[in-house]
Amino acid sequence: MPQLDTSFYITQLFWLTVFFSLTYWYIASQYLPSMVYMYKFNKKKLAKINNEVNEIKSGKSNVDQVYVNTSISYIIEVIESLNDSNLKTTEWYNKSLTDLNKTSLNSVNQKYLDTVVGLDYMYSQWKSDNKSYWSNV
Repeated sequence: MPQLDTSFYITQLFWLTVFFSLTYWYIASQYLPSMVYMYKFNKKKLAKINNEVNEIKSGKSNVDQVYVNTSISYIIEVIESLNDSNLKTTEWYNKSLTDLNKTSLNSVNQKYLDTVVGLDYMYSQWKSDNKSYWSNV
């Protein structure tokens, strides 16, 4: 076997050293700089994207806070408006009822009161006539 012959060790070692040296030089001069450039470029790009994401997140939290504050102020405004409307409606209802009682229903109210007073009088008369019955009860 010629590859195991010791007389060829020096030439094989020489060509091995030359081949690996040239390969190392080619990789170090051609591929390695471009790989380092791509690594640094990607690292800067990722840092820039992370900064933009953080800015968007902080802006989103500001937007969320503005939304919450706006919603709360809107709800408070709606509640105040409803309370005001309820107060005005109650005032209108009471005023309308008072006016209606004074004008249109005055005669009906008077007849009702006369009827109640008359019934009360009739009941007291009936009770006094049947005093013996009521004393046993």
